[in-house]
Amino acid sequence: MEPGLLDKGTIAAQGRAILSLVEAKERLVGRWRGMSQAAANRPDTDVAVQLAAVEREILAADNRIHEAARPRIHRWSIIPQR
Repeated sequence: MEPGLLDKGTIAAQGRAILSLVEAKERLVGRWRGMSQAAANRPDTDVAVQLAAVEREILAADNRIHEAARPRIHRWSIIPQR
């Protein structure tokens, strides 16, 4: 496999999509951590509700990652080099 071909094609596109979804999930996790630290300093039911909402978003993002990472059928064609 030529290194120049690693950024093209269906497998590369699937990998980029997965990485994009992971990045979005990690932003949510960072947000949750910040909110969690704030909640530890001042217990508040409003913050607990917000944390629960972000947790649901994180779980949904995780499901999107798993769906995008499912194996796909790829069709290959072998053609003579010219």
